Amino acid sequence: AIRPFERFHKFFIRMLRRISPPAWELTMPAAFEHFTSAISRNFIVNQEFWVGDQSNAAIDFTNWHALEELELQAVCFDMFAALEKRTWLLTLSLFLIWMPATLVSVYGLQLYLLLKDGILLKRKNWGSYLKFIFQSLPMLTRGALKYVDNEFRPWNPKDVQIYQAQKRKIQHIIS
Repeated sequence: AIRPFERFHKFFIRMLRRISPPAWELTMPAAFEHFTSAISRNFIVNQEFWVGDQSNAAIDFTNWHALEELELQAVCFDMFAALEKRTWLLTLSLFLIWMPATLVSVYGLQLYLLLKDGILLKRKNWGSYLKFIFQSLPMLTRGALKYVDNEFRPWNPKDVQIYQAQKRKIQHIIS
């Protein structure tokens, strides 16, 4: 059932690579890193939303992985900015390609699986699903305009503060 989604993604990327200039293709890893760091940052800052008061090995692993993603948030952007001075291309690619593709992919696959399992066939689940959509949507759509600024650099003081607090919080996991 997931095969059609995989085939669509492969086709989509193959077509983009075929028609894209080299500078546009450089935005791909930077755009993916934008999403993974945004999701990780949101997971760290909004633990209550994502896991409530739960605590287990999977949540510990996700906390560790989110910390790792924050550590790497600048790598792809720095590489992109070193090779391509027009950082506004990243914003353009996020708005025109990666945000729509990610939203359709993530929410489309999720909707398919929730319908397939019958979860969304029950009206009582609609409210919590819509709450999740509207609460998680800004995480995937915010921040693209920051790349227009040629002086932009990841790791603002708030990110450093979040990273350090998370590292202290999960020290028992990473030791």
